[in-house]
Amino acid sequence: MLEYVKINLMRKFLLVFGIVLIHGLSWANQPEIDSLKNELSKTTDAKAKCELYYKLSAKHKIADPDQSIEYAQLSLKEAESANWTIGKAHAYYELGSTSRIKANYPEALQYLFKSLKLAETAKYDKMIGLSQSEIAVVYRHTDNLKKAKYYASNALKYNEKSGNVMAQVQNYNELAIANLMEGNDEKGLEYFDLAYQLCLAENQLRNAAVIVGNMGIIYRDSKQWDKAIASFQESSEIHAGLSNKAGVALANQNIGDVYYRSYKNPAGNVPSNLSKSALLDSSEQLLLTTVPIFESLGALKDLAESYRILSEVYQLKKDYQNAFIQFEKYNVLKDSINSADDRVLLAKMGEERAELEKTRQEKITRQQKKLTELSEAKRRNETIGFILGIVVLSVFTIFIFKERRKSERLLLNILPQSVAAELKKKGSSEAQHYNNVTVLFTDFVGFTKVSERLTPQQLVHELDTCFRVFDEIMMRYNIEKIKTIGDAYMAVSGLPEADEKHAENIVSAAQEIIAFMRKRKEEVGEDTFEIRVGVHTGNVVAGIVGVKKFAYDIWGDTVNTAARMEQNSEPGKINISSSTYELIKDDFTCTFRGEIEAKNKGKLSMYFVDDTNA
Repeated sequence: MLEYVKINLMRKFLLVFGIVLIHGLSWANQPEIDSLKNELSKTTDAKAKCELYYKLSAKHKIADPDQSIEYAQLSLKEAESANWTIGKAHAYYELGSTSRIKANYPEALQYLFKSLKLAETAKYDKMIGLSQSEIAVVYRHTDNLKKAKYYASNALKYNEKSGNVMAQVQNYNELAIANLMEGNDEKGLEYFDLAYQLCLAENQLRNAAVIVGNMGIIYRDSKQWDKAIASFQESSEIHAGLSNKAGVALANQNIGDVYYRSYKNPAGNVPSNLSKSALLDSSEQLLLTTVPIFESLGALKDLAESYRILSEVYQLKKDYQNAFIQFEKYNVLKDSINSADDRVLLAKMGEERAELEKTRQEKITRQQKKLTELSEAKRRNETIGFILGIVVLSVFTIFIFKERRKSERLLLNILPQSVAAELKKKGSSEAQHYNNVTVLFTDFVGFTKVSERLTPQQLVHELDTCFRVFDEIMMRYNIEKIKTIGDAYMAVSGLPEADEKHAENIVSAAQEIIAFMRKRKEEVGEDTFEIRVGVHTGNVVAGIVGVKKFAYDIWGDTVNTAARMEQNSEPGKINISSSTYELIKDDFTCTFRGEIEAKNKGKLSMYFVDDTNA
């Protein structure tokens, strides 16, 4: 449980903080990349080529980390040919920071400590600070908070001496998160406040708005309601002055959450600006304003959170219909978003690397003592321009990389892989005709009766439990889930990739569904459902529907006939058509039911798949 809290604290503060700082940077565009490549084609000097290659590496590390590593390796090759220590330090730094972005933490540390050693040998203060900042990030991602704080503190000393204010802000942010992950809220707030004051002094209002919002989260979680609301309101006002709708919406969501939490607080302590009776109405009003903003921005995770809190608010207000509607919306989004933490928690330091790191740290300590003997004047004469862009960039590039991977996973959760690939490549996807596929429909028997007995939350939970198992079964048989419609479930086998066992796979999956529902009935009794299944084989057309909240769907007479098979099935039975029967009769025992009248289809031959096949 403690590990889970640590992970979510880091994600909650670092990524939210990172959004604004990233927007404040000047990102490389194609003309800048083309200009560097043009210079590269004109030079034969090894040092110049080394510098151009590590600059190209830095430009590519967000959008294309693999390409970034290739450029860094070329930079290292040129630096070694010129025996240029500073160039090698830069190249190893790019290799290390990009490896960190790819979550290859042991390799990242090896490269970064090489960079640090070379920088110390060359007495290159800028790279010493840069490498230590990046090392601190790696240690925080691997939950070695003691070392994360150590290296962040060292980096802070260099940034203070050089006058790099925004780099100091980032160091304070790292220290704040590390202390929060250790449970030291007071120290975390202290570091956040230092970062906040620096941002205000430098007129870095976007960063200031996010930092004070993070402080509000800490106050909220410690039930300091008035301080939490004051922090969120300050964040909202700054965002509003910057015309940042997303920031305003997030702050309002947090204020609505505070009102909801304070209402539930057993101690009865409520914010001083409202009576307890007004808390739920105020929470509802604020949260409803956030929904259209998050929808327009495509901020699915934030939108899901608003739905979740609204569901709880309506439940406390005994408005169960709206509570069920909001919870259903939340549940749909929750299933669509793969919110698994992307950090590689198992990338802990091995014994060999730990010993290497111990040696490195001892060497760093000796070098640090030597560095403190240098004059203040010499250190202040060093150019600070390079570190300004690179330090902030290196700390936050992981956000863009993670968000990119999250978007790709979300797309694959909605669409088949081949369709998603076509959509990303062309921006659209054409409908396709598929011959010889098998369609499955399921429907819960007595759904209305069960829904009258269960609370909205219990009902949705039971649906979610069943459909999650159905999804797992479909994945095992390489079956494409199409959608759920209320309490009905629809899937198809044989597309978008042809599968000669499409009918066999569907029937096998249907048998597992029947077996699961029987076992579920034994476990929870009348609080779950009975199920009937229908299957038909034929031709369909498949493609993407709409341009907003699009969905992958199938159409054709085969779909309608499969639905009729389900409607004419019986509880605990799999009803199949003659076309499906012809494909599976050698592998499954079936009972002919005769020709049965089906709505709008006339008489159709139908078969039950016998239980003996299960």
